Amino acid sequence: MRVFTIALIVMLQSFSFCFAQDIFTTKNGGTMKVKVSEVGQKDVKYKMFDNADGPLLSIPTSDLLKVTYENGAVYDVPQVKAGNGTGQSLTKKGNIFVAGSAGFAASFIRIKPVYSGTTGSTEKQNSISFTPSVDFFIMDNLAVGLSTNIAYASSPGSSGTDKATQIMLVPTMLYFVEVGGKAKPFFQLGLGYASMTTKYTPTYGSEEKITYSGPCMNAGAGVAFFVRNNISINFGLSYTKTVLTDSDDSKYQEKEGNIGSNLGISIYL
Repeated sequence: MRVFTIALIVMLQSFSFCFAQDIFTTKNGGTMKVKVSEVGQKDVKYKMFDNADGPLLSIPTSDLLKVTYENGAVYDVPQVKAGNGTGQSLTKKGNIFVAGSAGFAASFIRIKPVYSGTTGSTEKQNSISFTPSVDFFIMDNLAVGLSTNIAYASSPGSSGTDKATQIMLVPTMLYFVEVGGKAKPFFQLGLGYASMTTKYTPTYGSEEKITYSGPCMNAGAGVAFFVRNNISINFGLSYTKTVLTDSDDSKYQEKEGNIGSNLGISIYL
């Protein structure tokens, strides 16, 4: 009789465990049957309900709406707003951000004129630029988008002044690295199309205007500091390469290499 009683107790405990399930409700509308082990500020540790002897797993609280315990109690997970300044929820899949940056390259633009395969002397210029962009996170920390770079350069000389205005349209890819805290390093790469107009104003004589166009490439790296609300301040370095052909003489090209520093701001929607 005693053996039977013990066996019955074990069976009842097992039966009770089968129905003692906790339920996660996720932000995408799904549910998960689990056994919660620990609820933390950043994640919830649990085991799968149908694998009680399995490994201890965790899920970010940012992915959860609520936890319904076996006794019916409901824990509404505090939602991390974009304004927490940490940046952890701002680079999630599906988010959009718009950005604008200003750049400066002092004596780092190298222009190499090429005519019918013959390379001329290399020139140097100073430039300032502005780069607005719109990007969309296709997965956590990985975004694709479109940027427009507007640059102005000037190189005064003894016989006149050479000024250039360049516009680039560049599809880009950015990847943010999770390091914790308010800062996130990022890397970017883009390939696109550039158009440039130069105006040479001699000390004596008439002004000369030339238009160029051709492919361009941009690569860079930097750090985004998430400061307040849905805003980050971005510092970075970039390298831009263009191969531009004279619209009136296809034999003449200007190959440019530009190393510059950038300061920008991003707003996450």
